[in-house]
Amino acid sequence: KKSPAVCQRCHALRYQNKLPADTLRVGGEGGSKTLMPSHFRDLLKSLKTRRCIVVCIVDLFDFHGSLVPDLEQIVGTNSPLMLVANK
Repeated sequence: KKSPAVCQRCHALRYQNKLPADTLRVGGEGGSKTLMPSHFRDLLKSLKTRRCIVVCIVDLFDFHGSLVPDLEQIVGTNSPLMLVANK
């Protein structure tokens, strides 16, 4: 059985004990309340009243897990939204 592909940062976090990898995933088990999707959405809501460029970085290996489906509605239409993909 092959291990899933991970980037260097994730590998270092997971296998070199730099940070506990299970607590870094938004909504992951064992994570803190600040990493819950509802808290993250609440933080993004403040962007609705600001003029800024919103950059959403998604992981191509976990696209659905890293994309915020309703991001445009959360941050509003005052600012441009840029989607960037990372391996």
